[in-house]
Amino acid sequence: MTYLTHPIDNSPTIRGTAGAAISSPGLLAVKFDSSGNLILPAAGDPIIGIVLADEDAVAVGGPLHIQIKDITYWLAGAAIKAGNMLKPDATGKAVVAAAGDAVSAIALEAATSGAPCKVMICHTAIPAAAQGAGG
Repeated sequence: MTYLTHPIDNSPTIRGTAGAAISSPGLLAVKFDSSGNLILPAAGDPIIGIVLADEDAVAVGGPLHIQIKDITYWLAGAAIKAGNMLKPDATGKAVVAAAGDAVSAIALEAATSGAPCKVMICHTAIPAAAQGAGG
């Protein structure tokens, strides 16, 4: 069997369906619910991606565009330093992962709470180690 003409989608973004209403979803993390719809994660949940910045309020069943890989911006939920390993808080914002937490992204710059932070999405089930002085 040959796969030379098998299509590969290497797009960093996907379109999904909102499983809950979200008033300001831009730059927030989302995960899949049990029906395959996109919802905000609970604190520390593994995420599928980050909602694109230009997304407006979305109702249940509405379309939601998210970035699932590569470099993007994620709204900080607390102060972040470049190099910090990140996880979502209960509102979908980025916070520093602690030892034992699943890592969703790595900060590429510093950010204050409420500001966009440039991150590299890294889907992993590997828990974060204790972070040193640089991260």
